[in-house]
Amino acid sequence: MISTRVMKFEALMKLVDNGELEQAREIAQSYVEAQPRNFVGYLCLAYVAFAGDEDKVAAEAYVEETLRHDPRCEEAMRLGVMIWMGSDNAAKEKYYIEQGLRYASREAFYPYRMGTLLESRNLKEAAPYFEKAAGLDARNALYAGKYSNVMYQLGKKKVARDYMQRALNLEPTHAENVQNFAQWSFEDGHFKIARDLSERALQTKHDTESARLVHQAVPTSNWLVATVLRIGLIFIAPFKGRKTTAKMMLGFVLGLWILCIPLFFINNLVGMIGVTTVLALGVVTSLISKAIRAKLTLDVESPKAQVKQVAKPVIKAPPAKKVAEIQPSKPIKREQNREINPPLGKKAMQPAKINLKIFIVPAIILAVIGFGLMEDNSADDYDSYSYDDMAGGSEEADNFFTIRNSLENEEDIAQGDVIDESFYPAFKKLMSQPKLKEQFRGSYTTGEYLDDGELQYLKIEDDSGDLQFLTEFKDYKLHDIYGTGWDDTEAGKARYTELLQAFDEEQGISDGVLEEAHMKLIQASFASNDSDHKVALTMVGEDFQDTFTDMMNDDAVKNQFIASTNFVFIDDSDYQYLKMTDDNDGEPLIAQFEDKNLVYMYGADWSEDDEDQARYEEILSDLDWEDSL
Repeated sequence: MISTRVMKFEALMKLVDNGELEQAREIAQSYVEAQPRNFVGYLCLAYVAFAGDEDKVAAEAYVEETLRHDPRCEEAMRLGVMIWMGSDNAAKEKYYIEQGLRYASREAFYPYRMGTLLESRNLKEAAPYFEKAAGLDARNALYAGKYSNVMYQLGKKKVARDYMQRALNLEPTHAENVQNFAQWSFEDGHFKIARDLSERALQTKHDTESARLVHQAVPTSNWLVATVLRIGLIFIAPFKGRKTTAKMMLGFVLGLWILCIPLFFINNLVGMIGVTTVLALGVVTSLISKAIRAKLTLDVESPKAQVKQVAKPVIKAPPAKKVAEIQPSKPIKREQNREINPPLGKKAMQPAKINLKIFIVPAIILAVIGFGLMEDNSADDYDSYSYDDMAGGSEEADNFFTIRNSLENEEDIAQGDVIDESFYPAFKKLMSQPKLKEQFRGSYTTGEYLDDGELQYLKIEDDSGDLQFLTEFKDYKLHDIYGTGWDDTEAGKARYTELLQAFDEEQGISDGVLEEAHMKLIQASFASNDSDHKVALTMVGEDFQDTFTDMMNDDAVKNQFIASTNFVFIDDSDYQYLKMTDDNDGEPLIAQFEDKNLVYMYGADWSEDDEDQARYEEILSDLDWEDSL
């Protein structure tokens, strides 16, 4: 229950924020006159001076008077921090932070601000404060992301990824966290994830930093660029600081030139060929990167002037939390620091070890050959999860692997943590069957995740990619298993079939389902007696509607269009295409889509325009090649 004094203060804050400054000042003064020894009036005057008059000196004087009457007034301490936050007088901000750490030890705001003050001076000193803030407010993505970023800079990448995963589970669109994780993924050589995260960052916040991340990551879609950069990463691994494309390229050239030195002992010509080849690869890679970036046209908003922070959201007392209604994120195993300024553990203070791979010459030479034959499969070995996993299903997948690993190691399973109590007896009975136990121990998650609001599901397959069963989770705990041999009751079989269909529908939305649905509706309209085709034409691009109607006035063209009911969907990112054939394997038609709408049609001999016919042959050739992959 909120106290009367807090209610008074909140009411006065509203008056100040609404611009009713004089009325607020009179009310605050009346509180002081009525109760000179009560802190509320001075606290209200402090807020009027800070948010209304923008007079920091007067505001601080009132804050000090407030604390004189009530040294434990959390609102006053928080306002004191806000007064000097971002100013040159860090000592005064630190004073109020220390008061908050002393008298409001359960508030995450104060350790976070202390960490921010120490961050520029000493990351190791700042880290325990950010950790404490993330622990006190486990639902705050900013605090978890900040601690994650500090841990990454200190070389504790595993801890950093765990906390960043938790931060993005809490708020997947937090711009700073997504940008940081995109940069880390790029610096660790996980280029596929870096590209996905960079695009997500640009969608979340269309600014210069997000655009830089996209420009940085996009060229790695080319296998040669990705190969060269990965090799460059090996040579610059011991060096600190941000790893940029330029540094990776320099590392590639200089590193392989050093490796070419032994070739000169064989023959000067062989050595020169090796050095020239390395340089040529560097130049070609640079040209390819520039060509790919040149295709990008990103209109980025200019950075806006910073808006003055209003203290109200920070000072206002938060509503009481309903613990029973909040699902806590998966706890991360770590030691809690209870002191105000605890040192990092001995292990955390040790510098990161130098990657020994840079000294193994044969391994690097083999890597040059092997990388050239590899596709970009960097996401496969990323600690058993990808960015899509973080958006949903990561905690369920973690618990699945916990159960599986326990079975592999013949360890006892802490069922209260990872298996629902109602399902544990049935699970224990299932694991008594050697065939099912072996199937569970040899299974992996596919990354496909389904959430129906109450229950969550993961697809599980074996190492050859064959579907084994579906796992059902509730509150992140294993709740049931569906599949052949796992639940052979009629209800179980029906539920298994229903879930498989739901997975297909969920995964099929981005694979041409809507394009095919629109095409079928357009065909049905022109096959019927519908004279105006109004509904069908809403699925046709405005610029193409008249041309398409003229095409359908030709009976031969119309009949071929209606009869082509076999579809093959291809997406080249700029446009989407349906290759359409009839049951007699006649000449295919090509339907071009943009934003799920039909924007053009190509067919053999459909147009007398040579350019249209040439485009038809080009697209058909490309689609046949794509379809053969």
